[in-house]
Amino acid sequence: MRFIGFSLEKVNIEKKKEIKEKYSINSNIDIKSIEKGNVDLMKNKEVYIFKFSFIIQFEPSFASLDFNGSVAVLFEPSESKNILKKWKNKKIDDSIRIPLFNMIMNKCNIKAIKYEEDLNLPVHIPFPTVRAEDQTSGKANYVQ
Repeated sequence: MRFIGFSLEKVNIEKKKEIKEKYSINSNIDIKSIEKGNVDLMKNKEVYIFKFSFIIQFEPSFASLDFNGSVAVLFEPSESKNILKKWKNKKIDDSIRIPLFNMIMNKCNIKAIKYEEDLNLPVHIPFPTVRAEDQTSGKANYVQ
């Protein structure tokens, strides 16, 4: 399995109101469809296009970021023989789903952080932070 393409087709960002009270942030990835692709250069390999939606919601109804796109994945024929058959039941093997979701999150989270900054929203994922030494235990506690 090898990722050979990623594209965003639609990005929708909406800030409905200022965040002034307690809030929660939820995110969700949904695979909308899987299609067999066609790449002439790779005659002994198979390409599948995974259409996705990645949504980040600031609740209750403060803001949302919605990314829709596709990921092209190259497979050996032995790896891909059951992809479409399992997809009929909306199933994807973990060996495909986990790296696919990680790839989608890696690409979309970077863009989401920029949009959150532009709209003055809190960042939806925690950054590492520098901390002072813990005085009670004497242990260095630099980055968490």
